[in-house]
Amino acid sequence: MTATPPRPSVDSPWPSEQREVLSECGFLVPDFTSVQGTGLQLHLGRVDPLTLRDALRKALNGLDALSQGCILLGLPAFPSEEQALRRALDYLGPELLAQAVADAHLRLNPSRFTLALLVAAFLHCVKDRELSLEAIRGRLQFEGWTIQDVDALKDAILWECHGTDTKLHMSLMDRGVFELDAHQVAILLRQLLRGKRDEGLKDLLHQLEGGFASPELRRRRHAAEIVADLAECLESPGLGAEAEQGLYQALHEHLVHENDPQATEWSCHSLEAILGHWLRNARFESVYREMLSLGELALARTDVPDWKAQTIRDLLFRVASPTNMGALLELLHHPAQMSSRELHSLLALLGRPAAQFLVNALESEPQADRRTRLQEALRAIGRNAVPPLREALSSPQATHVVAALELLRDIGHPSALPDVSLALEHRDITVQRAAMRAVAALAVPESAATLLMEILPKAPLGLQLEILSVLGELRAPESVPGIGELLHTAKGASEDVQRLRLRAVEVLGLIGAESALPTLAELFRKKGLIGGRESTAMRLAAARSLAAINTREARETIALAMDSEPHEDVRAVLRQILVGGKG
Repeated sequence: MTATPPRPSVDSPWPSEQREVLSECGFLVPDFTSVQGTGLQLHLGRVDPLTLRDALRKALNGLDALSQGCILLGLPAFPSEEQALRRALDYLGPELLAQAVADAHLRLNPSRFTLALLVAAFLHCVKDRELSLEAIRGRLQFEGWTIQDVDALKDAILWECHGTDTKLHMSLMDRGVFELDAHQVAILLRQLLRGKRDEGLKDLLHQLEGGFASPELRRRRHAAEIVADLAECLESPGLGAEAEQGLYQALHEHLVHENDPQATEWSCHSLEAILGHWLRNARFESVYREMLSLGELALARTDVPDWKAQTIRDLLFRVASPTNMGALLELLHHPAQMSSRELHSLLALLGRPAAQFLVNALESEPQADRRTRLQEALRAIGRNAVPPLREALSSPQATHVVAALELLRDIGHPSALPDVSLALEHRDITVQRAAMRAVAALAVPESAATLLMEILPKAPLGLQLEILSVLGELRAPESVPGIGELLHTAKGASEDVQRLRLRAVEVLGLIGAESALPTLAELFRKKGLIGGRESTAMRLAAARSLAAINTREARETIALAMDSEPHEDVRAVLRQILVGGKG
C-alpha cells in the first residue's frame, strides 16, 4: 500500500489551505486499491458488523496515531466494492480522528487556528460531525484541556466548516445529489437530520427513489450507497415514520429488481439496518414478513442469480447479529411487553445464529425463570438449534449439559444421537440420567436398548434401576441377555440389591420376549442363580413376568414351577396366574 501527500484534483475534498496543514502535520493519503477483493476472500459479507468493528479496532490500536489519521484520510476514496470494510471504518472514524488530533497536538503543539483547520480537513472523511467533535472533546480533556479551551476549539472548527457546508448545500440545490460524492452526501444527510430540515430530506429521498429506477448503473449504485448511509441514521439522529416507510418500500423494490452486485450489496446493508431497527423496537410482524420475502427471493425463485441469492443469505445471517440478539434477549425476559408466540416465530426464522446466541446465554444464566424462557425459545427454534446444542454437550458445566440433553430430547432430531450417546459415559450422574432419557427418545428401541445395555453393568445402583425402567418402556428383545446377566452378577442380601433384581425380573415381563423364558424358569429351581431358593417375592415376580409373556411355553414353565413349589400360598398364586392366563 502506497501513500502520498494530499494533492489537488477534481475528486479531492480538501482546499489548498487544508492540504497544506495536512502535509505540515505529516499526514499522507493512502491508496487502498490493494484491499479490493478482501471482502470476497474473507467472506466478510457473513460477518456481523459489530464483530468486524471490534476486530478492526484491535488491529488499528496496534498502529501509531499518525498512521490512524492517514487511514482516515483514505476513506473518501476507499474501494466501493468493499462495503463491509468501508462501513466498519466509517463507524470507527470519530475514534481515529480523536486519536490523530490529540497526537498532532502533542507532537507539534500547533495554534488553535491550525488545529481547527486540521480538524476541518479530517471532517471531510467522517460522516457524523457531532460524534466526531464529541470524541475530540473527550480526548483533549483527557490530555488536560479545560472545557473553555475545548469549546473555543469547537467554535473555530465550525467556523472553518461553514464555507464548505454552504458550498455543499448550494451544490445539492443546483446540481442534485448524483453530482456529489457519496461521502459528501452522507455528511450532508446528518446535517439535514440533526437540523430537522424535513423539506430538504424529502427532496433528497425523492431524488434517491428516482436513482433506484434509473437505467444508468452509476446512478443506481450511487443511490444505493447513499441510502445505506441514510438507513444507519434510523436510531440516531432518527427518521420520521413517513420517511422510514418510504425508504423501506423503495429498498424492497430495488432489491427485488436490481441485477448489479455492488448496488445489491449496498441495499442489503440498508435492509439490515432497517430490520435491526425494527427488531430493537419489537416490530416482529414487519421483520417476519420481510424475512420471509427475502427467504423466498434467495431460496425459492429459480430466476435469481447465484451471487444475488448468496448476498441475500448473508444478509439474513447478519440479522441475527449479537446486537440484535441482545435486544431480543431482553424482550424475551420481559414477556409482558410482547407476545412470546411472535418472538418464538421470529427466532425460529432466524434459525441457527439465533440458537447459538441463546445456547451461549443459557450457559451463563443463573436464574431459573430466565433459563426456562431460554429453553422454551430453543424448543421453538427446533432442528436449527441442534448443532449448537450438540456443541454444548462438551461444556464443563454439568447443568448446562443436562439442559442441552433435555432440549435435544424434546426437539427429537436423530442426528444428535452420536453425541448424546457419548454423554452416557459422563462422570456426572445427572448428565447420565438426562443422556439415558435422550437416547431413548432419539434412537429406535433396538439401538437405544443396545446403547443402554453397554452402561448398565457399570452404572451405580440407582442409575441401574432407572435404566431398567427405560428398558421396560422400550421393550426391545435385544436387552434380554444383558438383564439376565445382571441377575447373575447382582449379589448380596441387601435391600437395594434385592430391589434391583426384582425390578430386572419385572422388566423381562414388560419386554415380553420368549428369549427371557430360560432366565425366568431358572428362578424357580431349588439351586437358584445365587445359590439356594429364590425369595418368594422373586418367584412371584417371575411368575407374573411369565404370564405377561403369555405364550404356550411360558404357561408350561408356570405349570412346572407350580408342581415343584413347596409353599401352598405360592402355589395358589401360581395356580391363579395360570388359570387367568388360560382364560
